Amino acid sequence: WFGGTFNGTVYTGGSYKFVDHWLYGDGVMVNTVFFKPVIWIFEASETPVGMPPKMVSVTVPPDYGFYPVNVYTYEINGNVGGVAYGGNILVVIPPGTEVETPTGNLTVFNFSIVYYSLMNVPSPETNQTPILAFAYAVNGNVTFKYSFINVMTGKPQPLITVIFTPDMGANMWTWGPLAIIGKGSGLGYLFHDPIILGRGVVINLTFFKPVPWVLTLPYPYATMMTSSSTSSSMTSSTSTSSTYSSTTSIYWG
Repeated sequence: WFGGTFNGTVYTGGSYKFVDHWLYGDGVMVNTVFFKPVIWIFEASETPVGMPPKMVSVTVPPDYGFYPVNVYTYEINGNVGGVAYGGNILVVIPPGTEVETPTGNLTVFNFSIVYYSLMNVPSPETNQTPILAFAYAVNGNVTFKYSFINVMTGKPQPLITVIFTPDMGANMWTWGPLAIIGKGSGLGYLFHDPIILGRGVVINLTFFKPVPWVLTLPYPYATMMTSSSTSSSMTSSTSTSSTYSSTTSIYWG
């Protein structure tokens, strides 16, 4: 809605201009195209305007030394995009996204949010304690060989990752084979990823591969997370859980 005048208190005049395009998830709507400070109006509809992606069951095996404790999987049509929401992580797959694989590109794929046990996850540096280890997976695969790309340009298409979490001094790290950064064999931290911190939220706008990441907090905030994160992990009931056991006391999902 725009075309009117604003006197500092009341907006007068204007009209509806066009219907906005939204991406739908389980109990959530996301818009990725707003770029002006104008008025938007929500209206009820007798029939669904859009539907969230269908939840499906996919097994994600252990990989890169990490063991899944919970998995949320949705069937995504990359042409229209969608929102995957599981535990305290929300991921937006923009319209026009394909998955580039060594054997061809995928337009329709199963997208998973994978939560890992923290039992064997080391600290990336002094005074940074892991509080969350997770990954994307495509058709059950967590791999550096896949990339999300823009169907029009063929260039990487980062997904939007939103994590609802305490943000005090939070840091994000990519985990995987050290050979990727030329540091020999074994597994470890590869990159210190850029994030945007809000009040109780961490956002990443650069992830374009289905690989593992670790979120860390400095002491004493990480210690304070033990009870709250364990409690949070019990709040979600519609998930596809793996069969791998874990004794970790800090994880969400």
